[in-house]
Amino acid sequence: DTGGKYSSAAKYYYAHILYTEGSYNLALKEFEDLKKDRKFGKIVPYYICQIYYFQENYPKIIEMAPTLSENAINSKRSTELNRMLGDSYYKMGQYEEAIPYIKKSIESSTAVNKEDNYLMGYCLMKTQKYDEAIPYLKAAAMDKDTMSQNALYNLGYCCLSTQDTTAAQTYFKAASEINGDKNIQEEAMFSYYKLCINAPSPYNEAIRGFQSYLKKYPKSKRKDEAKSYLVQLYERTKNYKDAVSLIEQMDV
Repeated sequence: DTGGKYSSAAKYYYAHILYTEGSYNLALKEFEDLKKDRKFGKIVPYYICQIYYFQENYPKIIEMAPTLSENAINSKRSTELNRMLGDSYYKMGQYEEAIPYIKKSIESSTAVNKEDNYLMGYCLMKTQKYDEAIPYLKAAAMDKDTMSQNALYNLGYCCLSTQDTTAAQTYFKAASEINGDKNIQEEAMFSYYKLCINAPSPYNEAIRGFQSYLKKYPKSKRKDEAKSYLVQLYERTKNYKDAVSLIEQMDV
């Protein structure tokens, strides 16, 4: 604070220590003071941008990161900035704007992780570019974790949107078998058995499926919809007694 020969260096080192220790608000104040410094003014904006990202201040990142990315072209720093920008647009629900930045991050990265593939696939899906989304979502569905489960469910949706119902069935079934996100698991199971209705020789599997669904999710918001499908299936197989019983159970 003395304004001496080593003041700016001391402030930078102090800010960096605060940053590495996770004291982001304090670090941000120190870095802000160095934005016009002759020696450190070019580097501190990258720290500031990282801090905004850790603080989930996505509008601020969208405001300042594009210029930084352009100035840091073809560098590791550019890859990270593009990824932060893409993720920020994704978190803000601006999927079309997210796509070019995530794409740049993937193309410049030496080792693309499944999170980047998922982000890209999801944003393409949300902008109705289903065919383009599929390979990215496949690359994100390599494990048995929640992200893979989400990728599989979204793959099912993409395939359904491109009229590939056989593939959609496969992906919904796979998503329903992962014990990750319970809501996704339920939705995937329902979607899978719904598609079974129109499959060749559907009745036994679809009937058993919706019976299993209702047993597992008796309080589901879709329980009446599931019962309605079962009624139709019972009618087709001339099982009128069970059909009437289900109708009597349904909310009017």
